[in-house]
Amino acid sequence: MAGFALCSLKNFVSVWILVFAIIGPGVESLGAEVQKLAPSKAPFPTRSLVAVEGVIYCKSCKFPGIDTLFGATPLAGAVAKLECNSTKHPVTSVGKTDKNGYFLINAAKVSSYGVHKCRVFLASSPSAFCKEPTNINGGIKGARLIFRKVFFRGTKPVFLYTSGPLAFAPSNKTACVH
Repeated sequence: MAGFALCSLKNFVSVWILVFAIIGPGVESLGAEVQKLAPSKAPFPTRSLVAVEGVIYCKSCKFPGIDTLFGATPLAGAVAKLECNSTKHPVTSVGKTDKNGYFLINAAKVSSYGVHKCRVFLASSPSAFCKEPTNINGGIKGARLIFRKVFFRGTKPVFLYTSGPLAFAPSNKTACVH
């Protein structure tokens, strides 16, 4: 067994001597050529603008105490708040829902680098009947943002995120009309 190991070591050394004899002095310059091809510093990715969308509903009063959107209706005029704590100075932006409960917040001072520190909260409801914020998808504690797609505003890319559907619930003090 020791003879086999010694024999294969001799073959290995012989092969490498042959390789160096064929390649010759070009081996030293090969490393220099590789260094010339490799960039000295990788370019930084560009920062992109961020927008956040979502829908705010009024929960059905048929399911009190249950976190469900079954039977919920879109809430027009509700306000969602985007809070980002990725800098020394926190950034807050708000968006108001349309007749379909849809909001879009263009976060002008937030870039794609700091979006991981952003959350969406339920801010206010225009309805006297449906004013209690719920924690469905994080409406009270802060909804995490989920990347959706990239679109372009002119030539600038905008990263679009969604918060998922959020909801206010009917107050226990009001009669259920929903």
